[in-house]
Amino acid sequence: MERTQAAEPEPRATAASPPDQAAILEKLVRQHRELDARLTELSLRPALSPTEEFERAVMKKRKLALKDRIAVLSASS
Repeated sequence: MERTQAAEPEPRATAASPPDQAAILEKLVRQHRELDARLTELSLRPALSPTEEFERAVMKKRKLALKDRIAVLSASS
């Protein structure tokens, strides 16, 4: 079973200059895609262990948080 890595704290969107914002946005989009791929992988299994169920719930929340951050950064560019 794979472990999810602890997320690195990202710099605040309001404190970033435009070039930094682009790099942060790219990183957030990449993380969102990675979570989406792992969630897809889990959804293909016929059943999940309790640990995998927990992992899925945490990843869904993280993915939504990333989506919100991406939307804020995209709107401010």
